[in-house]
Amino acid sequence: GVNLSITSISLTEERSRLVTFSTPYFDTSLRIIVFQSVSPPSFWQFLQPFSKSTWLGIIGIFTAIFISIVFTEGRVNDCDFRHASLLKNLLLGFYHIFLAALQQISIQAETGEGRFFLAAGFFFFFIVSATYTAQLASFLTRSVYTDPVYDVDNDGVVSEVDLVYFSRNITLIPGSPADRWFLQTFPSIMGYERSCMNLKDCLMQLPTGEAVGTLYDGIIAEYSIATDSRYQGYKLIGSPLFPQGYGIAFSYVEHSQIVKIFNKEILTARSDGFSDALRTKWFPNIIVNEAAVATGTRSVELREIGGVFAVTILLLACGWLFHGSSKLGFLNNWKAPPHLITLPPDSRIRNARELLYVLDTSGRLPSESLQVHLLMRMALESTIKSDLAAASL
Repeated sequence: GVNLSITSISLTEERSRLVTFSTPYFDTSLRIIVFQSVSPPSFWQFLQPFSKSTWLGIIGIFTAIFISIVFTEGRVNDCDFRHASLLKNLLLGFYHIFLAALQQISIQAETGEGRFFLAAGFFFFFIVSATYTAQLASFLTRSVYTDPVYDVDNDGVVSEVDLVYFSRNITLIPGSPADRWFLQTFPSIMGYERSCMNLKDCLMQLPTGEAVGTLYDGIIAEYSIATDSRYQGYKLIGSPLFPQGYGIAFSYVEHSQIVKIFNKEILTARSDGFSDALRTKWFPNIIVNEAAVATGTRSVELREIGGVFAVTILLLACGWLFHGSSKLGFLNNWKAPPHLITLPPDSRIRNARELLYVLDTSGRLPSESLQVHLLMRMALESTIKSDLAAASL
């Protein structure tokens, strides 16, 4: 048979009736475990919803869209680009695309390729803005959210007095020492509503909100959280509950002489610091991932919204293909008649001369051009009336 057992056996009154225990060689207690969700305030908190690579990708797409718009619309769109200066048009293009990114549409494309570029911008910024808004709300909520189990009575520590306020949302393993202590400490509470099968099951209920915390053996919980990467973001809070010790269990009372020898060595190890050295070696301080602890969530990576980038790049490519085909004369039938009102002055003069040439050679103008001339006449008459009214004042 087995004469003695050295493992994580805590000393309890019930067990002492069955076996003989040595002096405790390791002190332990129950600890409250929560998922850490408090983050320090950050000046750049608004950048955290996206990873660095995602932000770089967004900046790249933004630049490609606004340069494409300026290149194709800046020479023909007198409504949105009123300057012959390339620098001023670039600044206007940045302004218009920035407003488009904020869903404040301010530009109307007048070329086929420009419409492709605007479609790419609206599609891209709609998806990215929605994703960013949802992520930002999550990050900001996490940043001000306190620990789910806290010091209710303001005595400076989380204890069993505070735990009673959260007892309905604590998850425990039925039949465990934590379960027995909980039911004995809070006899007026008709049990707890949530349970788990093991430490992993208990911890997995915390980030999802199924439970606000769990009670478990402090030493085992500390070691598991410190050494298992799956448990990043968890922490032990409050004062130790139900202090107890691990002892060596002997099967027979007649082993009393052997028990004395073990007790002597255990006391020596505890007094000369050997036990503390073992604890430091095998139970290191809890190390957790800072990003996971700070927010309880993570930034969106570039690969997760790569499809949005792919569709946007495809639309941009279609716009440039349309532009190239127009320049090569493949899409002459798709060209819109010249809009004299919206062209820059030099372009208006050139196109007006072209229309005069058509008039001189054919004796008539295209119906669309006649409509343009009528609009121009109405605009000029309105301007003259306004000028005359202002001069008479």
